[in-house]
Order: sequence, then C-alpha cells, then structure tokens
Amino acid sequence: MDSNANAIGMLQSIVAQEGISSIDPRVYDINQAGLDADYGFIACTVTLMFLDPGRVEAVIADMQTHTVPGGSNLIVCAMDTAAHPCPIGFPFTPA
Repeated sequence: MDSNANAIGMLQSIVAQEGISSIDPRVYDINQAGLDADYGFIACTVTLMFLDPGRVEAVIADMQTHTVPGGSNLIVCAMDTAAHPCPIGFPFTPA
C-alpha cells in the first residue's frame, strides 16, 4: 500500500507480469488509519516521518489492531535524540 498511485501502478504491472498472487498492491492514505483487513506482517518503512504528526498514534494503533496474533510490525524511521539528532526537519521523529 502506498499513497503514490504511480508507484502502485508500477508494482501492479510487475505483479501481473510475474504472475504473483500473494501481493495486492493498492493506493492507501496511511494518515486515515483505516486498514480493512488483518495481516501477519505490516512494514512501515520511511513513512512515519512524513505523516501528519497528529495521526501517528492512530496509525500505529491501527497497524497493531490489524496485525494477527503472532504477527509482526516493522517500523523504520528517522529518530531524533540528544545523542543522535536528526539533521532534517521532518514533521515527526520519535525520540
């Protein structure tokens, strides 16, 4: 899932060409925090720091709610701490 329709279109083309049936690429605005299915694995890579900071808590809660028991969430994002300050002014960086 991605909010970039062009990226999803490219992925849909690859999935079709390769005959992959286990991937369902679709456009999705993660700020809505409205997943409509449960998953065994949810990866959120280089995403949180671009979201509306007021929606991050809802997005993480939505991910957790829609992860099946025994499933996993992977979150990769920039951090901002005193020891390792983030040099870029992202709207959201966890400390």
